[in-house]
Amino acid sequence: MKTFDEALYALLSDVQVTTKTETINVADGLLRILAEDIVSQVNVPPHDNSQMDGYALHSYDLEHANTFAVSQRIAAGTIGTELQPGTLARIFTGAPIPPGANQVAFKCTSP
Repeated sequence: MKTFDEALYALLSDVQVTTKTETINVADGLLRILAEDIVSQVNVPPHDNSQMDGYALHSYDLEHANTFAVSQRIAAGTIGTELQPGTLARIFTGAPIPPGANQVAFKCTSP
């Protein structure tokens, strides 16, 4: 039986490096390797958004308060106002995270 290093050397000694590239259809790209990075020209989504329904807040407030006032409701497609210290915003999936918030918390309940 070969050691790990021997097996790795045996595999790598058969590898042939190539700089050859070709242009193919995207649909034919499965199991292929890109020759260069592809970078989008647009930022999608154009803002940090909530990945779940929950409450947007600043983590600092969690260390200094036990109760919070809900200062606003931010549905997907709407933009909230700046979050005031000590408050939180009800936020829905896809909605932009308001300035002043750095996390979204949610309550998970068991059935």
